[in-house]
Amino acid sequence: MRLLFTALACLISVSVFGQDLHDINLNGYKYLVIKDTEYVTTKDQIYNKLNREGYTIIKDNYIPDDLNENPDLALYLVADEKETFWEIETTISLYNFNDELVWEGEKQISGVSSGAAIKKALIPFFAFDYKYNPSLRLKKIKLNQTDETESSLMSYFDNNTLAEIEGLYTTVQTREKQEIFKIGIKKFENEFKGIITSSSSDAWQIGEEKFTLVPTSIKNTYSIKYYTDDKSLIQTLCTLEENLILNVNMFSKDIGIDQNETFVKLYPLR
Repeated sequence: MRLLFTALACLISVSVFGQDLHDINLNGYKYLVIKDTEYVTTKDQIYNKLNREGYTIIKDNYIPDDLNENPDLALYLVADEKETFWEIETTISLYNFNDELVWEGEKQISGVSSGAAIKKALIPFFAFDYKYNPSLRLKKIKLNQTDETESSLMSYFDNNTLAEIEGLYTTVQTREKQEIFKIGIKKFENEFKGIITSSSSDAWQIGEEKFTLVPTSIKNTYSIKYYTDDKSLIQTLCTLEENLILNVNMFSKDIGIDQNETFVKLYPLR
């Protein structure tokens, strides 16, 4: 029965609504943020219905760290409701973080309740097999870009007095399908930046910042803003052991990650 409903809904979403959610690469967005609605119950209804379908919905003022850092991880859902004496009209639209319209559903009319119109308006979302896949849009998400290369960083390392943490590092592979990076850590004013010099993933470019470090009051312990493989942001702590091994403790309930990332220093060895 569910398969029949899904098939019919897919047909409706293409022939009636005109725009298919596949056209906007919906699986490349991590969140749907529900903007303020005319009625409080509308936001709750949308949240409950889409949450059951596997979407990660933001409806309150709380914003996850990675979304706060990179608002392009989300599409922003607007439910436009107009009430007449006999009917309620509902249209669902999606906007990007620049407030540009990227998708608009067909206007739905209900003579009974707003809930019925909302349910109709959400049919394309029910029909869509949503599964977040960060690789679909990673190339479009560009973090802070520098002009640094491995050559420029090596020159800096050779011609300056370095802090213990500065140098060229590589990822230690500890799990399957792990992305491997070479990263140069260089001091910029009061912080250190981890800059990519090579990557096994084409989603990351040479010169992009992988993380930033700020020293704490504990020796060889740093506060770190770290971008994960899908460019989600984690703020945590890391330690430098024997001036050679950098351990990053990555844990975040917001993005469902609990693992360590380890880098070993390649240069200079001292």
